[in-house]
Amino acid sequence: MTAGVRLLPFSRTLRYSLLAMIWISVTLGFALRNDPDLMLFGGVFGYEASNWLVGLVGQPGTVLLLIFVLLSFLIVINLLPFLKKKKEDTILAEADLQGDMASNIPKEDLYNPMNLRSRMRNLILMMILKS
Repeated sequence: MTAGVRLLPFSRTLRYSLLAMIWISVTLGFALRNDPDLMLFGGVFGYEASNWLVGLVGQPGTVLLLIFVLLSFLIVINLLPFLKKKKEDTILAEADLQGDMASNIPKEDLYNPMNLRSRMRNLILMMILKS
């Protein structure tokens, strides 16, 4: 914290930035490889990487690979809103279920001597059985 400003986590920001730079470079190199005036937007790396991918998996494979990498990246960083909604709904449903279950189960008395004896006996038996 510096003067009330929270900085982004360095390692996560670095990973996301590097992946985004590589993906954008390859995508622009692939999309603009036939136009000599616009080819520079993808850079030499993007141009060569897209040519290598086209030679490896063909044009349809390169398009599918770029789309797959983009969708995977968006899923990993949780930018797709429909996945967040499902996750929040399942968390709320689990919390409701746990609340219902917890209300039906009586709380264990940790300081009850009878419960303490039975727990100690079970612990000793488990230690004996392990050895």
